[in-house]
Amino acid sequence: MEKDLINRARKKDVQAISEIVQKTQRKVIYFVYKVVNDEELAKDIVLQSYILAFQNLDQLMDDGNFEHWFGRKVSEQLLNQIEYEKNSSLNSSFYVDEEDRIEFDANVRNDKMPFKIESFMNVQEIQDTTRSVLNLLTEKQRLMLMMYYFENMSIFEIADVIGVSENAVKDNLAYIRKKIMNTLSNANIRSMSFLSWFLNDQMSKMISCYVSVDTIVEAIRCIPQQVGIYDNTSGILGWWLRKTAISKALIVVLSMTLMSFILGALSGSNYNTIVKATEKLDTLESFHIKGVQHTQNGDIDFDVYIKNTDDIDEYYAVATTTIPEEVGYYYVFHYKDNQCQKYITTTPVDLNSIDGSQFGEYLTPSTNGNDLVDCYILSSKSLYKEILTMQPDSYDIALLKVYGRLFSGDENLRIRAVDKVRVLDEENINEASFERDGDIKRIKYNLALWKTDNSNEIITEQKSDSSNMVEIRDGYITHLELNDPFDGGQYYYGSYLKMDFMDFVE
Repeated sequence: MEKDLINRARKKDVQAISEIVQKTQRKVIYFVYKVVNDEELAKDIVLQSYILAFQNLDQLMDDGNFEHWFGRKVSEQLLNQIEYEKNSSLNSSFYVDEEDRIEFDANVRNDKMPFKIESFMNVQEIQDTTRSVLNLLTEKQRLMLMMYYFENMSIFEIADVIGVSENAVKDNLAYIRKKIMNTLSNANIRSMSFLSWFLNDQMSKMISCYVSVDTIVEAIRCIPQQVGIYDNTSGILGWWLRKTAISKALIVVLSMTLMSFILGALSGSNYNTIVKATEKLDTLESFHIKGVQHTQNGDIDFDVYIKNTDDIDEYYAVATTTIPEEVGYYYVFHYKDNQCQKYITTTPVDLNSIDGSQFGEYLTPSTNGNDLVDCYILSSKSLYKEILTMQPDSYDIALLKVYGRLFSGDENLRIRAVDKVRVLDEENINEASFERDGDIKRIKYNLALWKTDNSNEIITEQKSDSSNMVEIRDGYITHLELNDPFDGGQYYYGSYLKMDFMDFVE
């Protein structure tokens, strides 16, 4: 792939995007279709893969390596789809003995050599038998096979994408190899080199399963680049799929299957799970957060009740705390984009008794008076969204700018810090192991650390001694514990925070 083409695509050059899609689409649609065996689902996954790849082109270190990099991205989306739709697991019931492993390792070179069809071979028999064997494999095993024999990905890369050990990948590939070779024992096949030939031959004959290039280009063109998420002129662009004009434009070009999948699909298994569970809270009519924040002056208990609206950037909150001077008061907030309104009352308020006529003027965080804390972050959705997905909402962005001006004279300092930490913590999340406790999925991971040097430059460390723990049940976030990184660095919310999410109303 020409490097100039990739560079133009980064700038959303429609012609460049179209050329890249045309050059790569046949291979990627075949790759996906061979794994899922469903034409419509394959189209959806391919479209989603292109969108996410072009959204994240800045992650591509070598522009000449686009096709290999994109193959990995497609593999990640396939894995997400398999886990999301069918909870498919690797086949753990098969038996691979030492001989199978030795044979696999010994034939790695031969199995990747070019295959030559001999006159005595029954090509139709080989093709039919191979198809039948592939259909007997699990989807994850077919994904491994396609990654190894079709995309030429290494054992290490496959293990990294799927989240298993290299030995587990080898065992599955050894099992696949033995199954195919035994089935084709009467067809004069001596190595797996025929498999790459078979797959490429089938791909060249494929005449359907195409996604319109115009559809892909339009979908990519409609979505803001993630690299511009903290745009200084227009403010935060927000998460790229919202109930806004952006999502309405996407609905025109995306199928319903893809829409439901994109709502929760990001690269990375653990991170993907957390993002889906966090965003799912926005689909509720209301929910309740019961939290504890540890401060230098002792623990503060707080209760926050959230009521969503049809606009993801607009919602209501009712909060109470155990801060001595605030006990007995009900704080009622109306958040909209980067502003909020509030009123305070001693009369008990629930989500059905919010009095809109009591709200004051809209406030935006500023350094004037009490505006910085008037709509303090513990009462908004900003806190858990930033902690869980490293994607601050528009109110949080405004608040971070104020903190930047107050403590460093640079309003974008903390925004840049979040940007840097976001990349590190996404990696930390995806590297973390998780455990299941009944119907609860629990993910524990160490947090990244940031600090500034004497010239206000941001210094980061991949992992600190501080940790997060997230619990997910029925697809929703139900519990969060944050031990905020300090270690001589800087933090936002205090050294310890616990939040329980409950009372979901759909």
